[in-house]
Amino acid sequence: LSHWPNPLAACCPQDLEQQTGPRLRELLDEQKGEVTFNQDPIVPPPEQGTKANPILVPSAMAERVVGYEDPDVGQLVWFTLAKGPIHYVPDIDLYFKLFPVGGDDDHAH
Repeated sequence: LSHWPNPLAACCPQDLEQQTGPRLRELLDEQKGEVTFNQDPIVPPPEQGTKANPILVPSAMAERVVGYEDPDVGQLVWFTLAKGPIHYVPDIDLYFKLFPVGGDDDHAH
């Protein structure tokens, strides 16, 4: 069916034409082959996660949402990691810290 023209294309705005803000930037970057919001899991070395050596979470923004699997129920739990303080997660007994990367506060990696 991909060889047939999209009948809605002439009258209805497409996804890219309707997006704004971070989602628009993400779509435009995808067209250039760039990753705006890295969603790959962070697998830290075994020695990371202590208060003295927290897991470093890269972000070009002042905060980033981070998820982990709750060991008791197997569900994802999300929290917001902010620039500055170390964040302790008692469920998994690990410490996290935002690690600044990239350039501006509008573009996350």
